Amino acid sequence: MRSLIIWVLSFVIAGLAAFSAVSGVAKNKNPAAAIAMGSQNGLVLASQTQVILQQEIIENNGIVPGSFDASSLTLAKTAFQHEPTAYQAVRFMAFVLASRERENDARKLMQNTVRLTKRDRVANMWFVTDYGEKGDLKSVLHYYDLALRTNAESANLLFPLMAQALTEKKAIDPFKQMLSLNPPWAPDFWHRLARSPDSIENASLLRMAQQKDGMANPADNDAAIIKLLVANGKWEQAHKFFTALTTTRPSNSKAALQNQSFGESSEYPPFDWEIFSSGEYGAVIDDSSGALLVSALPKTQGLVARQLFRMDSGLYGLTVKSTDLEGPTKPLWKVVIRCAEKLMPKDVVLEKLIQTSNIDESFAVPPNPCEFFWIEVSVMDNGQGEGIDLSIRQIAVQKKS
Repeated sequence: MRSLIIWVLSFVIAGLAAFSAVSGVAKNKNPAAAIAMGSQNGLVLASQTQVILQQEIIENNGIVPGSFDASSLTLAKTAFQHEPTAYQAVRFMAFVLASRERENDARKLMQNTVRLTKRDRVANMWFVTDYGEKGDLKSVLHYYDLALRTNAESANLLFPLMAQALTEKKAIDPFKQMLSLNPPWAPDFWHRLARSPDSIENASLLRMAQQKDGMANPADNDAAIIKLLVANGKWEQAHKFFTALTTTRPSNSKAALQNQSFGESSEYPPFDWEIFSSGEYGAVIDDSSGALLVSALPKTQGLVARQLFRMDSGLYGLTVKSTDLEGPTKPLWKVVIRCAEKLMPKDVVLEKLIQTSNIDESFAVPPNPCEFFWIEVSVMDNGQGEGIDLSIRQIAVQKKS
């Protein structure tokens, strides 16, 4: 949480430094002169306090100063007296009181700033810092939500902070409560999480908690979350999340693979079939005919499909059914089953070259620490024919004992 607060303080300063409405004509701040001009327009005077605060921060190396000139406070008070809705003046007085360690009074004025306008991201972020220092994550997220709803530019700065906050498990429930309100920024936030390796595990736990309450993913990117979990070696959590997402699928206690007969499109690869294509070879699942269609040019080889699955030790059977192929040469392709958690050759438990239409092959998985395996389908054209056009109707792995 401490690092989160530091980043938020940086955001507040960045927000202040970004103000430019009147700074071009007020590079030399002079609050006494502004008052002496006799302007009765409180909004104009309030804008001067905004410029003064900006200049103070610039001159103090990007940090909110520890003290302010008395005439600046007088200017803010005068602005407020002329225009009680001038939130910039109220906010400035809050910063002055905070610099004098009058935190409670500063908090009350900042609360009044938010009452005057919910669109002041500086005031919103001031409360993020204030509640963050107290460890009140629920209130921190409330002001994140407020800032995101009222300022579209906040997302680029706040989403990384929110993803960082979600690296802590205690943040899951407050995030769930906030997202239950269906904020308009939620889809973009989920897209950000699907690119955040440090928080991806807790993001999947958050999605599982949402799912129990019947909440859908507004970004519809659960598959992307699974892929990032797998890419970062979070095998167990990836499998739990996939299982939670597919509870309505028919189960077969002996079947190790999903969609063994290719009757459905892949929804959550790589626990469903993951398909690969290049300019020389490729594959597609034709769920209408229940087949994996594979094509390759002559003298090409490469991975066209794979699936990640869980398998304990024991005796298994591999069943492959493909179309009968006419002609003097049959396409050469292979199925490999290997440990996903290691890359050593000894962790390959099956490698089967295939040139016939049907295969039934038994293989044993010895006891070892590996729990998750890849089954990979690759083409290996020898260049003697016109390439490969193959229809695979089934690839099944079932436990025998």
